[in-house]
Formats: sequence, structure tokens, C-alpha cells
Amino acid sequence: MSRRDYEIYESKKAIFARDNWRCQFPDCDVRGQENLQVAHRIKQGKGSEDYVMVFWYDQYGQSISRKYAQHIINHPFNMVASCPQHNDAFNIFYKPEERDALLEKIHAESLSDFGIDECCAPRDPWWL
Repeated sequence: MSRRDYEIYESKKAIFARDNWRCQFPDCDVRGQENLQVAHRIKQGKGSEDYVMVFWYDQYGQSISRKYAQHIINHPFNMVASCPQHNDAFNIFYKPEERDALLEKIHAESLSDFGIDECCAPRDPWWL
């Protein structure tokens, strides 16, 4: 197993554990790792990455790379345990208020400890 595959496996396992190994859709009783997948609340893809890059610049004045946008989209706050039947129901990309509130939550969490997390670091630092 490659390092990347191992990291993905560990991330999924952490999301499933956080969500008590059950689909987070209301009243869904699907449980167990073999029955679950990870749903991204802000969907993966170039369109979402583009949106995150523009949002970060407009809201925080930070120009971020596509790689950082992917990091934000793969943040644990943006992922939830889901059964295959309900995966699409978690997508909030086309719900602007929910989507932007989630991005603000991810931004606030990334600044909460001791400064700026790597996901928020400007691509072109001002001192260069």
C-alpha cells in the first residue's frame, strides 16, 4: 500500500469512527465500514477547487494554490460517513449559505491554534 493510499485509508477510518460507524443521514441505520463511504459536503472536482480559491482570496485576501484548495475540500469538517444511497444528499455545493459557512468554519479552525495552518498559507508571501 502506498503512503497516499495509507493516508486515505486512515482518514476514512477516522471519519467513520468520529461518526460512530454509521451513515449520518437522518433516520438511516446503515452501519459498518464495509457499508459506508465518505461523502464530501463540498464536492470534489475542479469547479469546487476553483470556487474555494476565489472564496479564499475574496474573503481573506489569500491567494492559495489548487493543492491547498484540495486540502480544504478534504478537511474532516467537509467529510461525513454515508451509505451509498445517501452520499449525494450531503452535497451542499449548490447551497451558498451552507457552503460558505462551512468554508468559514474550516478557515477559523485552521487559525485556532498558533497561527496560520498550511492550508491557509499564501502562495506568494508578501515579503518576497
